[in-house]
Amino acid sequence: MRELRAEGHKVGLIRPITAWPFPEKAFEHINKNVKGIITVEANATGQLVDDAALFTKKVLRADIRVYALPFVYGVPPIREIKAKFAQILAGEIKEVY
Repeated sequence: MRELRAEGHKVGLIRPITAWPFPEKAFEHINKNVKGIITVEANATGQLVDDAALFTKKVLRADIRVYALPFVYGVPPIREIKAKFAQILAGEIKEVY
């Protein structure tokens, strides 16, 4: 997040400690004008993306694009996350919901 901000991107971070219960209070503070939510997950299936999309679209009633970046072998290095972020900006990675 710090590196992307240093490059001029307006990004934020929600780091859930647990997946259940879903961290609703943190997501309630999301600005409804954000362009998208990206879940970066250390698993192959990208499980948090479903909950993030459900909460933002059903509870907040916001049309926010939700993207998943699942990584099979643990948390990826920042260079991989930044490369995927660039692909999202370029439209090469499509939203999940």
